[in-house]
Amino acid sequence: MSFLYWLESIRCPFLDAVMQAFTCFGEELAFLLLALTIFWCVSKEEGYYLLFVGFFGTALNQFLKLLCRIPRPWVRDPSFTIVESARSGAGGYSFPSGHTQNAVGTLGGIARWHKNRALRIVCIVLAALTAFSRMYLGVHTPLDVSVAAVTAVVLIFVIYPIVRSAAEDPKKMAVLLGVMTVVAGWFVTALGGFIIAYVVGLALVYGGTVMLILLTVLAGYMLVHSNFIKKTKSAETTTAVTNENVVEEIATVVSSTINTATRIYDRTLLAVFKENRKVLRDLNRESSELYERMHERKYRMMSTLRMLRESDLDTAQYYVQVVDYLNELTKALTHIVRPAYGHIDNNHEGLTREQTTDLIRVGDEVEAIYRRINAMLTTNDFGDIDLVLSMRDRLFETISDAIKSELRRFNTSGKGSTKASMLYLTILNETRTMVLQLRNLLKAQRHFLETKGVIKSWLYYAK
Repeated sequence: MSFLYWLESIRCPFLDAVMQAFTCFGEELAFLLLALTIFWCVSKEEGYYLLFVGFFGTALNQFLKLLCRIPRPWVRDPSFTIVESARSGAGGYSFPSGHTQNAVGTLGGIARWHKNRALRIVCIVLAALTAFSRMYLGVHTPLDVSVAAVTAVVLIFVIYPIVRSAAEDPKKMAVLLGVMTVVAGWFVTALGGFIIAYVVGLALVYGGTVMLILLTVLAGYMLVHSNFIKKTKSAETTTAVTNENVVEEIATVVSSTINTATRIYDRTLLAVFKENRKVLRDLNRESSELYERMHERKYRMMSTLRMLRESDLDTAQYYVQVVDYLNELTKALTHIVRPAYGHIDNNHEGLTREQTTDLIRVGDEVEAIYRRINAMLTTNDFGDIDLVLSMRDRLFETISDAIKSELRRFNTSGKGSTKASMLYLTILNETRTMVLQLRNLLKAQRHFLETKGVIKSWLYYAK
């Protein structure tokens, strides 16, 4: 406390105002505005980095506050005074300093991300002044500030390589965002629980026995009502599955899924060529929703299979195959759309003329295969299946030649964007996967119809 007493002795209105201004860099609002501005206007990767550092720093800071429960300096020593203008922002426990955590995490993160020496110096100085201002204002001790600063620095250096690595791999970034979402959900759930408990406690205190009875009745009603709804929905689901023709259901799903996937694929290539961020954002959402529907259907598949009689084993096997093929097809589609949107959204260099030409040729061949396959699935006429297989082989040769050409261009010239090349190769490889799954779907349909002797048209089912 001796250092705080010395700072108390040198206070003056001018320094009070200056330090109050510097302490604003540690506010949560300042952190969010700065991080989101960088996210939208400068770099998505840097924005994610600052958000990760700030989020996990805040979570750890609050955990330590609740664990240690150390009071503020003026509470521990009533003779000590603080700058009154800082009192409103100094609620809760003292150790460690939340403002210091935010300032060092945000400004230190910017300094770690960038190589510009002048920018680094400015960020470090501002972070140090923010930490100092918390002691000058009398709301934190040197221990509070130093522990918060060290914690923030550790997070800066631990998270930096993780985000740098994840920036090159969308799957790793998705994992990081998932972790942050889960942890945030814990805090939101806990906050909701505290609020509900507080409200119920107040109701019981002021309402007495009457309120206790009302709350008990309300809880009972909610349990009975929710259970009744669940059973009703389950019964409805069972009836729907029992009464529907499985083949008809599959026909409708396959027809709509293929048409939707084809449209998304074609529009994605066009949007990449034109670098249309808005269209790619919508297509990314649409492709993700399509995949989630297929993924959910895959996990709901067992309920349908239980409804089928033992004599319908061929139908059950066919149903399993089709659902799996559609799931893999839509997954490959998301692996095209998501990286494409991320590439354009992060303002990376667009595709070269050669890459665009190759993808246009691949897209034309894919569209031709789609039309043939959809026509056969619609009419149940598989006379052109050998033609489709030969078209598939030609497409695979085209994709293979395109990949070799790209590798040759990259190795010989050394020009072009590495990220653009990665996007280009990803589109080619995932396109091959999509066509392969369509081929599998076609062969499964033909085999099923030959086995069961079904001659009804899918077009009839899809009306």
